[in-house]
Amino acid sequence: MSGILCSFSSKQTNKYRFTEIISSSLVGRQYIVDSRCSNGFNIGLVSTPGSSASVEICKENNLLIYVDGYFVDAFKTKKTSAHWFLEKYLEKGQNCISELNGSFNILINDLDSDEVLIVTDRYGTRPLFYVPDDEGLSVAYRAELLVQQGLVKKELNQNMIANMLSHSRIWANDQTFYKGINLLPARSIIKWSIDQGVSISEYSTTSLFKDTKPSIKGLAKILKEVVSDFEELPNVGLSLSGGLDSRLLLAAGFKGHTFTWGYRKDNDEIKLAEDCAIATNNPWNFIHLTPDSFLDLDGEGDNVREGLDLFVQSYSLKAYKRVAEADIAGLMTGLALDFTMGGSYSPKDFNDIKFDQALKFIFSKTEYFSEELRGELICSDDILESIDEIETEIKNKLKVKADQIGVQEAIQDLFFETRIKRWIFHRQMWQRAYFEDYIPTFDNRVIDYLDLFTEKERANNKLSREVLLELSEPLSAIPYQRTNLPPSSPIEFWRKGAKLEEQKEKLARTIFYRTQSKVFIPYNRYYSNFDEWLRVNLNWKKVARELLLSDDTQVTIFVNKDKMSKC
Repeated sequence: MSGILCSFSSKQTNKYRFTEIISSSLVGRQYIVDSRCSNGFNIGLVSTPGSSASVEICKENNLLIYVDGYFVDAFKTKKTSAHWFLEKYLEKGQNCISELNGSFNILINDLDSDEVLIVTDRYGTRPLFYVPDDEGLSVAYRAELLVQQGLVKKELNQNMIANMLSHSRIWANDQTFYKGINLLPARSIIKWSIDQGVSISEYSTTSLFKDTKPSIKGLAKILKEVVSDFEELPNVGLSLSGGLDSRLLLAAGFKGHTFTWGYRKDNDEIKLAEDCAIATNNPWNFIHLTPDSFLDLDGEGDNVREGLDLFVQSYSLKAYKRVAEADIAGLMTGLALDFTMGGSYSPKDFNDIKFDQALKFIFSKTEYFSEELRGELICSDDILESIDEIETEIKNKLKVKADQIGVQEAIQDLFFETRIKRWIFHRQMWQRAYFEDYIPTFDNRVIDYLDLFTEKERANNKLSREVLLELSEPLSAIPYQRTNLPPSSPIEFWRKGAKLEEQKEKLARTIFYRTQSKVFIPYNRYYSNFDEWLRVNLNWKKVARELLLSDDTQVTIFVNKDKMSKC
């Protein structure tokens, strides 16, 4: 992944140790763009070949600028992101920050006063971690790097363990799995100087479409404009699934190499992705992965993502390596469009939903186990107490937001803060270990225009479907993997289609268990099938058993092993 690493303090620090940490932390195709060390000041910028990360020095004003990421308005100028930003900053000062459109973190160092500013983008698309400290400012794109500098002890944060064992679909606050390390908020300006210490403030932004009446045609036009701007970039591919998110980017005009990965080329979802590429005359590349690719036996992804990825997401390190070999400098994704446009975390029924119903819906989306089963499984009173505190925190957050903006909007806001920012954006760290991560779905124009629609209008993919119909008839005729129906079919049948698919999958599992694994029916709907592998793949079964039930596992400190073995 790319990112900024810095340590500012009034105290003397070991610059050689800092340089060693940067060098030893590189993964994938990362290299050191720039690093500078002096008494108490250590900074470094890490990125990948052909990415947008850059450094600029203004000798006249004695300013040093680091930019990790990109600005959409800089694409056509052919200037580096740091050069483009420096011009804006010299023209408008900090007032330019609220106007920035892109995915970025910025470091501004006034070399005369030694004052430092760090700016995060509107949505927090590029996570930065920090150690709260009144005397100094230490920030890194990986939490582990702050531990390596000796800024905090390497100690597990029990609150995050409780979070994972209870409400795993969200992270309830800005804490991390490292005790004493937090995530910097989105839309922040962090200021540090020797005299004033550290302060964190939030900058304001204004909607680009105030007093605008939204329409399907208007949203389709915005998407086409945004994709057209991203087409200015050289050697950019598209991560293409059989779903609607990346399909909408194809429909909006993406032209270039598309990439799909999975464990079976004849899998339903993968075949749909191929059909979408063919329908738009884009080259399609399939990357074959085995079930073992989804096990991080070497701990590579585990090191990147705070110990969260022994299973599942680390496969992307292998997939992205193959994409990079195709001379791709950046990969475009339809990141979280199912959430912002498709209403994937919205209740099915919007008829005057009450606060208690909203809470029930949120917990149904986030809880791993029922409260009763959780009480039987978890053997640590401290963890159970932390879970109670997390539930209280979720309730309080929802109540405050519901009073401000209404229950329906509060649900969306809660999931954006605790799911999208804390999970989905972190997931992109693997991609940025190999090439730039371009996210047109979080262009300010797209988000601001989508905000004009109500939650009810976005729920159940109604908006996604209508925009796709407006943009492309051929892509609207290709079935959608979740429902096995084409978007051009009447919307009233989509929920029925999704229910039928869920019933088919449940039937296959039930037969497997009722026959004591003698009858196995493959379910080839997804590009991956973790449930299936845990039932029939020997390596998956072995790793899961060792991870959860062996004498060496740490899980049993918190969880009842005898109960877990019977689940």
